[in-house]
Amino acid sequence: MEVLVCQNCDQIITYLEQGKSGVLYGKCTHCIQHDQKKEKGVIQTMLTSQAK
Repeated sequence: MEVLVCQNCDQIITYLEQGKSGVLYGKCTHCIQHDQKKEKGVIQTMLTSQAK
């Protein structure tokens, strides 16, 4: 059994039955949404600073 763990917050995302054992890393829904909001804020800041 493999476990899929969020690389940012260490939350267990799901378990996989693939005949192997180990840990796989990805991002949970919460961290993906947080990253998207953060990127949107950075882009907005860049556009605002370029307009000045």
